[in-house]
Amino acid sequence: MSNQIDDKDDDLSINVVEPDENEWKKFIDEMKYARALEYVLQNAPVRAKDPEKKKKAAQMALSTMMKIKTSEIPQAVNSIPVALRDTLMKYIYKGFENPKDYSSSALLTWHEKVLAITGLGSIMAWFQRAITLSPKKRGFHIVTNEILQQIPEINQIEIGLMNVFIQHTSASLSINENAAPDVRVDMETIFNKLVPEDNSYEHLDEGKDDMPAHAKCSLLGASLNIPISSGRLALGTWQGIYLCEHRNRARHRNIVVTINGQPKK
Repeated sequence: MSNQIDDKDDDLSINVVEPDENEWKKFIDEMKYARALEYVLQNAPVRAKDPEKKKKAAQMALSTMMKIKTSEIPQAVNSIPVALRDTLMKYIYKGFENPKDYSSSALLTWHEKVLAITGLGSIMAWFQRAITLSPKKRGFHIVTNEILQQIPEINQIEIGLMNVFIQHTSASLSINENAAPDVRVDMETIFNKLVPEDNSYEHLDEGKDDMPAHAKCSLLGASLNIPISSGRLALGTWQGIYLCEHRNRARHRNIVVTINGQPKK
């Protein structure tokens, strides 16, 4: 006797729900399409391991969407509880995988309306903004708050990731100690020893600090990825974002911040 449990038995063990086809057909026969769609979404087998259950539910949802007139889509989306719109968007994406079975133009309209009504969007939200950091003297500077003040949208993300990218080759980004200022002094000392300023370099177009600045930038890096949790950066207690300024002459620094994550409900 095999000890393996097939997917269908596994679904029974975790009490997976799924839409009843006869119940769904009643709504369809009564031309209550928005209600039929909501019924499928409410009973979507999202936890099912049996692919046939998921496929059948997707077909029911998508065929229902195709019956709703374009002019009635906004009203239909508004009638669907916010908590179910993630599932709706998943089915829309599923429909795009089968262009022969479902109208791509209709699905694009559904996609547009769901995003417009739901705000930042369903499933995953993307956000990007170019910001500027004020001029800093040469050295290591904590800029966590200066960045966050320019991207209040992070408060709307429940869980996600923030990428911070600096658009320069003579300054860099890092994460390190946010409390003791002598750490930042020592960091400058360490990197000056690692990459000394002298006349041994070929590239000295803008002075002795020119080529060392490029080298330090490559050593430290131009971007950071930081997790977002409950609308806040998931930094450690003693962690802060550093702007590492490697040039003697202070200047504004341009940063591109990109956020990807699940919006708060």
